[in-house]
Amino acid sequence: MNLKIVLINILFLFAFLLTPPYALGFYKFFKNINKAQLEKNTLLNHLDKKDVDKMLLVKEEEKDIEFLYKSFIGWELLKKKGKYVNILGDYKTRQSSNQYLRESTWFFGGSTIFGLGVSDMETIPSHYAALSEEKVMNFGVPDWDSRQSLNKLMNVIGDGYTPKKIIFYDGMNDIMHHCREDLNKEKLPHHNRQLVFSEAIKNQDSTNNIFFHLQYNISNFKEFLIRPYQLFFYKIGLVENSPYISSDQLIIQSSCLNDPDRANLVAKHLINNWYVAYQIAKSKNISFLGVLQPNLYSTKSIYYDYMIDKYRSPNFKKIINIIYPLIKKEMKNACKYSLKFCDSLIDGSNWIPSSEKVFMDTCHLTSKGNLIIAETFDKLINLKEIEN
Repeated sequence: MNLKIVLINILFLFAFLLTPPYALGFYKFFKNINKAQLEKNTLLNHLDKKDVDKMLLVKEEEKDIEFLYKSFIGWELLKKKGKYVNILGDYKTRQSSNQYLRESTWFFGGSTIFGLGVSDMETIPSHYAALSEEKVMNFGVPDWDSRQSLNKLMNVIGDGYTPKKIIFYDGMNDIMHHCREDLNKEKLPHHNRQLVFSEAIKNQDSTNNIFFHLQYNISNFKEFLIRPYQLFFYKIGLVENSPYISSDQLIIQSSCLNDPDRANLVAKHLINNWYVAYQIAKSKNISFLGVLQPNLYSTKSIYYDYMIDKYRSPNFKKIINIIYPLIKKEMKNACKYSLKFCDSLIDGSNWIPSSEKVFMDTCHLTSKGNLIIAETFDKLINLKEIEN
């Protein structure tokens, strides 16, 4: 009889402990369904329906994109074949129109150059290739900053390949990586997966230890149990941070807002990375462009209210508006030590007219938006070639 009572009490205890986390799981599941529909409705406020429908199909295929750790560049893409997204070749690059490695125009950047949300033939490099009839290579990788692009450039140059032109298209990811709250005590440069890699290295000697696995599983189970209560305390204002902290939220809490020295370093490191890339290009008689990419804030888009308030804190806009002017200031300072390098730096932050309905989010563009960027590149490069 006593054993029966004990077992019943244990069952009630488990029910008491497990009901909140499982209820939270169901809540999140249904909330995510509603969130997807809300996102679509939000996008339909300022994008054409055909663009939204196509974007959602591409994004569904993008869920299969995988990455692998790679020395010096952090991570690289794995090969993939799909209807809209294809990642091919020895360098695992996004397929482009008129793609060729030698004596071509090499594009470096993050997800905006890679072309998240659009098909292979709708990326900036593909549109540029179609307009200019030049060969291109798309070395853009989602979430890469300018330092990772620089390292990739050195890798490919080191393999004996030489391009005709090199284009770096940066800004947003350098800010996203270097203004994270969880890395605010780290010296620049770093990327936003540094802590993940550090933790993996720290634990690698323990992976065969049975006590390590036991401790790891207990820790995960404890987190599973207490997260509903952490979320409840966050909702009623008893704790400051949500247990679900996204990359965007980390930058929202960023010390870049209150640390002018760090904000200045973000800008200086970006320009320094471009300068090293420029010197590599110059040594091989290759033309170079470093372009500060546009974003929804820098273009003063009239569609801001439809979109950003749904996804970002106003602090995110503040950070961009602090650091972009600092980057532009460093671009002007470059003229003091190298006029030719200065001439290769382009402020593209206003390349998208404010009336254009082309932003999927703060920086990713529809095919039409990528075409506007490619057209600007084509005109700019033709002009520079005439001047030279």
